[in-house]
Amino acid sequence: MAIIGNILWFLVGGWELAIFWLFMAGFFFWSPHFRKAFLQITKFCILPFGSVIIKESDMGTSKNISKKELDKIKILNLIWLFFGIIGAFYMAVIGLWVILAGLFLTIIIITAPIGIMYMSIGVALMRMAPLILKPVGMVVVSKKKAQAVASAQEMIKLQVKNELVNKNNNN
Repeated sequence: MAIIGNILWFLVGGWELAIFWLFMAGFFFWSPHFRKAFLQITKFCILPFGSVIIKESDMGTSKNISKKELDKIKILNLIWLFFGIIGAFYMAVIGLWVILAGLFLTIIIITAPIGIMYMSIGVALMRMAPLILKPVGMVVVSKKKAQAVASAQEMIKLQVKNELVNKNNNN
C-alpha cells in the first residue's frame, strides 16, 4: 500500500516539493547541518508513505554525539524556527484543506477513491510539518528501522534498570 501511495504522491506533486528542498540543500551548501536536514526533507518528500521521522540522536550509530553538538543542533533549529513556523503552518493548512476536500469527495460515493487519495496526501503533508519546523538533527527512516531503533532503546532501558536493581540488591 505504501508503494501505491508513494507513486500517487510523487505524481500529484511530491516531485515539486522534492525539487524545492533539493534546491534548498544546494543553496545551504555552506552549512552541512542544514544541507543534511534539507536532504532528509527531500527524502521524505519522495517517499512519505512507509517512512518515519526520528531524532538522529535516537539512532544507534550516533551515540557519540557530544553535548556541544546537541547544543549546536538546538541553536541551528532556533535560527531556522521563523522559516520553519511558516513552512510547517503552510504544510499543516494545505494538508488540512486537502483532507477536507478528500472527505467531501468521499461523501459522494462515485468519487470515494479520489477522496481517499486526497485524504492520504493531506496526511502526508501534515506529517511533513514537524520535520520542516525542526529539521536539524532529524532522520527519515523506514517504519521497520524505526521499530528496530525503538526496541533497541527499550532493551537498553531494561538493561540499565536491571543493573540498578542488581546494584541496589547487592548493597
